[in-house]
Amino acid sequence: MGLAVQTKTVAVFTGTEGGSVDINCRYIDSYQWSHHYFCRAPCSNSDVLIESQKADIPVSKGRYSILNTVTARRVSVTIKNLRLTDSGVYYCGVDKWGSDTLTKVEISVKKAQVNLSTTSQTTGSTDTSTTTNELSTTAKPTWSSAHKIHSKYKSTSSQTPPSTSSDSSAFHGSKAELAVFGVLFGVVCANMVFLLLFLYKTSAPPSCPPVI
Repeated sequence: MGLAVQTKTVAVFTGTEGGSVDINCRYIDSYQWSHHYFCRAPCSNSDVLIESQKADIPVSKGRYSILNTVTARRVSVTIKNLRLTDSGVYYCGVDKWGSDTLTKVEISVKKAQVNLSTTSQTTGSTDTSTTTNELSTTAKPTWSSAHKIHSKYKSTSSQTPPSTSSDSSAFHGSKAELAVFGVLFGVVCANMVFLLLFLYKTSAPPSCPPVI
C-alpha cells in the first residue's frame, strides 16, 4: 500500500447503536479488478478493517463484510452491531501501483432510544399481575391456617357438654323436701283429728239411765 491520494467526495452514513450500516463507494471502470479495502482514518496498514479477495465474492471478518460488485462499479461494506465508538471518518481504498485512491466517508452512530410507552405498558402489566397475585394469596387461606381452624372446630365440638348433676341434685333435693313436708303435714292433720275427737268425748254430757 503506497501513499494514498484522497478524493474530495464525502458521504455520510448513519446507523443506530446495536444495528447495522451499509456503506457504498463507487469507482471508475479501470478499478473493477483492483484490490479493494476499507479502513479507518488515518488509514495506515494497521487501520485496515477488511479487504476484498476477488470480484463479486463477499468476504466477512468479525463485524465487517465487503463485496466488490463489478457490474455496478461499487464496493459495499456492512458493519454490524454498531457501537457509539464506531462514529468517525473511514475510507474505501483501491490498492494501486504507486499510490492508492481513497474515497472518504463518514459514519454517524446514534444512541438507541428506549420505547417509553412499551416500558410503561410492561411495568403496568407487571404491577397488575403482582397485585392480582397478592390478592389471590391473601384470599386463599394456607393449609396450616385451615388445619388450625379445623382442629379448633374439632376440639370444640368434641368437648363434653356441661354437667347437669347439680341441677339433677337440686331437683331430687326438692322432691325429698316435698315428701318430708307431706309426711309432717299428714302427721299434724292426724294429731288434730285425734285431738278434736278427744275434746268431743270429754265435753259431751253423761247419758241418762233408761227408765224402767
